[in-house]
Amino acid sequence: MNMNDTMNNKRLENLADMCDSFSSVTAPPAYILDVETKEMLYVSRYPMFIAGYTAAEAKAKGKSFFMETCVPEDKEFLGNVLPVMLKFYENLHSSKINHYSATFSHGLMDKKGRSVFVAHQVAPFEVKEDHKILSVLGTMSPAVISRGHDLTIRDNLGLMRWKYDFLAMKWNEYKEMQLSETEKRVMLYVCNGLSIKQIANKLSRTESSIKNTRSKIFFKLGVGSIQEAVMTVLTHRLL
Repeated sequence: MNMNDTMNNKRLENLADMCDSFSSVTAPPAYILDVETKEMLYVSRYPMFIAGYTAAEAKAKGKSFFMETCVPEDKEFLGNVLPVMLKFYENLHSSKINHYSATFSHGLMDKKGRSVFVAHQVAPFEVKEDHKILSVLGTMSPAVISRGHDLTIRDNLGLMRWKYDFLAMKWNEYKEMQLSETEKRVMLYVCNGLSIKQIANKLSRTESSIKNTRSKIFFKLGVGSIQEAVMTVLTHRLL
């Protein structure tokens, strides 16, 4: 074994150790994708990864796992996500690249041949001094609905958001909207596991009112499910 192989093995061991610690305190399964080789450097060591597929199956296929399981109508979109995302980061010229994260969703065929939606949150993981990204860290979770071909990047500190227009091939920038105090209270209760009925009782409001507030939260955050909303408010510290 040469020096490069030894260093690379050590790198993978360090990544695995760090990510096992990360996975132990987060619910969604995580993965690390090597930008150059498209190999999965790490997949959460859960018995199952997503939609009936095991962690071993996902890791063995690398990026092709996502392409092979993706529903046909989303394959072109999914194939463009990584290069578009990396180009955005390359143009930042910022030492704070790892303060940015991307979100997108797509359809996936599960082990039984059923179409389900999954949501990704992806951030630069290993970044060199010249801002070249070596790998990205992502989490993957089931989504209630798909947001369509929607790729969004957020500045986790500055609360800026950019959405990519695939037709015009450009990023549109806008200020991240803050949650109102009522919306924060609703999301706080949601994060603590309360149902809509329980939240309505806590706030002395009707269930339909809480549902309406939740819909406004989804729109503000650019998400399509309560799971994504919870992940977004916790990741971006919006409460």
